[in-house]
Amino acid sequence: MSYKSIGITGSKGVLGSYIKKNLKNVKFDCFNGDITNKKNIQKWLKGKKFDALFHFAAVVPTKKVLKNYDY
Repeated sequence: MSYKSIGITGSKGVLGSYIKKNLKNVKFDCFNGDITNKKNIQKWLKGKKFDALFHFAAVVPTKKVLKNYDY
C-alpha cells in the first residue's frame, strides 16, 4: 500500500521520529499540540484528508522515554 499523506501525533517521540525518517515520498501533517486537549485535536483534524493517521502521542515526556529506551 502506498501513502501520500499521513497525519501523525507524537511526531517528536521515538516512534514518530523513526517513521518520519524512514518513510520516503510521504507528506506528514504533524500535530504538535497537547494531545489531551480535545478541541485542539478537533481543530487540527477539521478539513484534513489523510491516507492514514498514525497516533503515537502519549502523556509521557519524550526525555523520560529516551532515557529508558533500549535499542
